[in-house]
Amino acid sequence: MAIPQFFAINDRPVKVVEDDQGWSAYALDMGTGDWVPANDYLDRYRRRDGDIDLYTEDEFNARVAEVRQKIGKVMPEDSDLPGRAT
Repeated sequence: MAIPQFFAINDRPVKVVEDDQGWSAYALDMGTGDWVPANDYLDRYRRRDGDIDLYTEDEFNARVAEVRQKIGKVMPEDSDLPGRAT
């Protein structure tokens, strides 16, 4: 699997990044707009278990911005996401 990966499971944005742990998944908390650890999504993604939509990085960032705007949390890109290359 090429890293990073951008997708949504049941419309929840999830990103897989490479970090000190190897691969880690982070999902967008749909109530706060914050990233939360979500490694349980790694297996679901690999098995294609559930409603999974694949995104390009630009599509993913647009979806995250859309969710955050709806809940009133506007942030510059995904600078808060662990594992993001700067």
